[in-house]
Amino acid sequence: MLAGASSFGASTDWLHDLDDAARARLGFTHGVPAGTTVWRSLTRLDAGLLTTVAR
Repeated sequence: MLAGASSFGASTDWLHDLDDAARARLGFTHGVPAGTTVWRSLTRLDAGLLTTVAR
């Protein structure tokens, strides 16, 4: 999970807790999306590709 969070809601909370500069670096320049949007986005990512890119 994102930043050690154990749920999609916790991931969204983590995004809300970031300062403005950190959110901007992650591309959230117009605010953090709703938890359901975070969930939809994360569930559609290719896990194999993320593993390759993260190495």
